[in-house]
Amino acid sequence: MSLTPYERETIVNGSDADSTLSVWTAQRKIITKLKKNPAATLVDEGKHEGSAWAQFEVPADLLTFRTKRRVGGAGNPAALAAARAARR
Repeated sequence: MSLTPYERETIVNGSDADSTLSVWTAQRKIITKLKKNPAATLVDEGKHEGSAWAQFEVPADLLTFRTKRRVGGAGNPAALAAARAARR
């Protein structure tokens, strides 16, 4: 029996004194992204009740919390057109 969607989580641990963050995840999408990221170091991985999990170390300065909602892009053609016009 594999983990339920609520049990497949990602946990990030670190402190002000650490230069790296410890990331433990049972989310396949996050595992794949971190394995492809050259800045992330795989520390350990395995299976728990049929679900894959992995632990990584990541440089602390790579973690950001976005403070502004992005309004451009394909989902907002008017904002994208305005941004392109502003660059000219």
